[in-house]
Amino acid sequence: MPVWHEATKELREEGKLALVGVVQEQHPERCRLWAQWQQIDWPILADPLNLTGLEVVPLAMFVDRHGILRKIGLRRPAELEELLGAEFAAPEQLVENRRDPSDLRALRERAGRGGDLETRMELASGLLLFGGSAERDEAVALLGQLAAQSPDDPRIDFRLGVAHRLRFDAPGQGRAEDLARSLASWESAAAARPRQYIWQRRVQQYGPRMMKPYDFYHWVARARREIEARGETPLSLAARLSEAELAMPKASVLVAEPKDPDPRRELPLDESGSLRISAHQLPAKASPGRSAHLYVLLERDPEAGYTWDPEAGPVTLWLAGHEGLGLAPFGARTTPRSANETGLVLDCDVPVALEAAPGRYEIAASAVYPICAVADGPCLRLRRDFVVTLVVGEKQSRR
Repeated sequence: MPVWHEATKELREEGKLALVGVVQEQHPERCRLWAQWQQIDWPILADPLNLTGLEVVPLAMFVDRHGILRKIGLRRPAELEELLGAEFAAPEQLVENRRDPSDLRALRERAGRGGDLETRMELASGLLLFGGSAERDEAVALLGQLAAQSPDDPRIDFRLGVAHRLRFDAPGQGRAEDLARSLASWESAAAARPRQYIWQRRVQQYGPRMMKPYDFYHWVARARREIEARGETPLSLAARLSEAELAMPKASVLVAEPKDPDPRRELPLDESGSLRISAHQLPAKASPGRSAHLYVLLERDPEAGYTWDPEAGPVTLWLAGHEGLGLAPFGARTTPRSANETGLVLDCDVPVALEAAPGRYEIAASAVYPICAVADGPCLRLRRDFVVTLVVGEKQSRR
């Protein structure tokens, strides 16, 4: 987009051309930050559900003054001169689609009158894009039903993954099942259509380093610095960037090795019941000689009477290693944004030895975190021991 932005600046200033972008992005606020950084002043629309059906980006299109799509796949800005100089006749009859996707009442009526698959998918999309938390729950349930009824339609799997991730990132709504289902749904959709690169990129975004074609969001820190240097305030990001999204692609896995936060097991065990811990991996079966990306979700129970203590240091995950996986002990860490944040995700690459046999491997793990009792105020660093199960599949053939 920066190339088209700069190349069309004069045409836009003369009123001869208007640019509109469409980004295939799960988190549109990240594109807003990028546009602020690049000083892009034209509209950019968000299509997290891949409603356009695009398989590859970027794709430049030309629409004339009558609203007719005249060319798909402009390769360079110079092609615009010819198109802008052409005389396109107005159509004798123009059929307009006046269906409003934000009119949820009309969508429900159409879907309820014996609506077919496409109509019900349209309803789910409208609920997700234009509704609140209740409509988001409705969309997740509807897409789940459609996925069960039409298991051979990977579009539903992809959109179900988007829906679960939207709910996971919503304040106060995220739950372990949403994280797990988003990863599983995207992986299923991408496996069904290996050449659908929009879907593949969504899996790669959250997957291990060895899966990545490029770093996805390593630009964010630089963007913030340069925006601040201009005297502006960078736009905020609603969803925290995960380690997977910041990781640089590598042919081999390099594992960070923070120190064991409790090597002598001196910290008291957390018996408060204040946290639920669950672990999820992507891909669902790691291949020997490659890696999986592990997500460990710590969900704070607001009813348990405890809050995080963001000023008392990071929350640390520690994996004890596993001989059968060829895995040495290592860990990951994060810091709560606020005392009342509900869920924290710690994520890291887990390398699997080439000699590892297919099966389920149990890895001893622990989490160390600072929490405070709401009632009387004491803050403690506590430890919770648990087990992470990593699934290893067959070795991939090298072709």
